Amino acid sequence: MRLRIYVILLSLFSLLTACTDLANIDKTFAGVYNWGCKSNQEKMASLADWDQAITVTETIKDEVYQSGVLTLKVGLPHIIQITNLDNEIRSFKAPDLFKASSVLRVVHEGDEVEAPCLQAVAIPLQQTSEIQLVPLKKGYYNYRETYITVPVLNLLPIIVPVSSIGFAHVY
Repeated sequence: MRLRIYVILLSLFSLLTACTDLANIDKTFAGVYNWGCKSNQEKMASLADWDQAITVTETIKDEVYQSGVLTLKVGLPHIIQITNLDNEIRSFKAPDLFKASSVLRVVHEGDEVEAPCLQAVAIPLQQTSEIQLVPLKKGYYNYRETYITVPVLNLLPIIVPVSSIGFAHVY
């Protein structure tokens, strides 16, 4: 009986991951809507002085974040540049950081896309993407590289560590 329930739940989660897999999302902007953000959250980012923005960088190589730590200051505009050195699409998923920030836009290959309720960004192979945001709340937030094709495993990051993890310290 337990095995049957496990198989049913596993099948259900597999179907759900097909809806959230980055392969099914528009390649120019791979943001997944973040249901935890507030409707007026982008206002702070639109009022920020972007000429004074602080640029922080992260690189993905061999499916691993190379620095693993981003340091951001509350209330100041930041441009997070993520470079993908791999030969396949990688992602930057940080829903808690984005929920605690005012996200202005994502820049992919020169295309600017407004993304106030961002959850994840897919970075094309051998390219750099930018996320422009203003952190609103102090804390420690993790980010993940979650572009995997194995169903269900991306729903179980604590049980099955299948992605590279980094931390953003907002002070």
